[in-house]
Amino acid sequence: MNEKRTVSTVSEVINDFLKRKNLIQEESPWALGESTHGGIGVFATRDIESGEEVFKDYPVIIGPRTTPNNPVFCMACYRNTKPVPCLENCGLPICSAKCKEKHKAECELFKKKRGEVTNHINEKLFKFSTPLRSLLLDENDRKVVAYLKYHEGAIHGFEIDKLQKMGMKFEEPEEKYLRRVCCVMDANAFEVIVGNENNYSNLRGLYPLGSLLNHSCVPNMMHVFDKNQLMVARACMKIKKGEELCHSYARAIWGTPTRMYHLVRTKHFICRCPRCCDPKEFGSYMSAFVCKNCNGNVIPKHLFNLKSDWICEDCHVEVKREEVANLMLTLGSVLSSFDGENIEVMLKFLSGKLRKLVTVNHEMVVELKYKIVWIIGHQTQYKWNDIDDNLLNLKKSICEELLDLLRILRLGECKLKGLLLYELYLCLKEGMRRDSLTLS
Repeated sequence: MNEKRTVSTVSEVINDFLKRKNLIQEESPWALGESTHGGIGVFATRDIESGEEVFKDYPVIIGPRTTPNNPVFCMACYRNTKPVPCLENCGLPICSAKCKEKHKAECELFKKKRGEVTNHINEKLFKFSTPLRSLLLDENDRKVVAYLKYHEGAIHGFEIDKLQKMGMKFEEPEEKYLRRVCCVMDANAFEVIVGNENNYSNLRGLYPLGSLLNHSCVPNMMHVFDKNQLMVARACMKIKKGEELCHSYARAIWGTPTRMYHLVRTKHFICRCPRCCDPKEFGSYMSAFVCKNCNGNVIPKHLFNLKSDWICEDCHVEVKREEVANLMLTLGSVLSSFDGENIEVMLKFLSGKLRKLVTVNHEMVVELKYKIVWIIGHQTQYKWNDIDDNLLNLKKSICEELLDLLRILRLGECKLKGLLLYELYLCLKEGMRRDSLTLS
């Protein structure tokens, strides 16, 4: 897996892959080229309208994520509907006879590599199974994986260590290949959610074309996954011919230091997009703390330095990095403790202690507001029929505030905007229902 990556060779491999998956476009609005970010990027070959579908992509590898508490699901259809142990005793979960047939090759592979049978679901085996699926790829798909960028380092490839501790045996070339696959997955894989918030499966998928889009915290692209786990990528704003297509590898509602830490730790680069270059984040001050001395905004003293101290814009008092880090850890711990059963406690913290410590659009404020939006109208005790007009109007106001923030952050027609607009619509719908009852 040492192929030289050039625009020409990668274009050939990607187009061949899409053709084999029946996803090739006759006049595609994109092409690969040399990126100013370094390496290869994807560029618009014509003007693209906001909301326009730009491409579809197929996962060359897809499977369970290694995240804690990831629900066990069927290895064939990915549905989380009471899977049972495979009757062939490979230790993996399936849900039906149809899925058993689809799972057959994988079943034989896992039994062969372990050299033993398991008549129950082995959750550890399930959790670390995704890289092993690459051994079932044909030569063409292995070539696709070989041409994708990858990261190296001690944090990559731990899945193979876990599988070996479970008794799996790999020849040296095979182990080297699997570790490279892990490095490729860590550099490029996307989180894929199957199902809904009440019954979902959490996967990671390697989408070859999607992985070639570079990152920006002000992305011009967004993506969703259809019921067959195809990636559907759309423009979230107008894109001019020749512009590079970018999506975000970090959450939009994170402040710059949080995004930067995430990108350095997981993707090994420092972003220098317009948002990251602006310590005020387009005037949102999503990372700023309230100065204890003058109530001004405390922001990082040096951009692109994760070890930078912080400084107040107004009185220039400096705050040690450790103090900021401890405050973030404390606030994060408090937010994690909120389970949605008592929204009054959350609202008291939001309007009281939190607002004395951070700015109105700080990422912790946004995170808490985001939680409140998904509680009101949906969770037990806070269904539409359970809440009074005050909570209904509160949710409406929070949706509007978050939508204003997305506009300030120049995020275009992103997924979060769509979700918030739908929640706002539900608020307006419920308000109209109540008004009609009052008039009748």
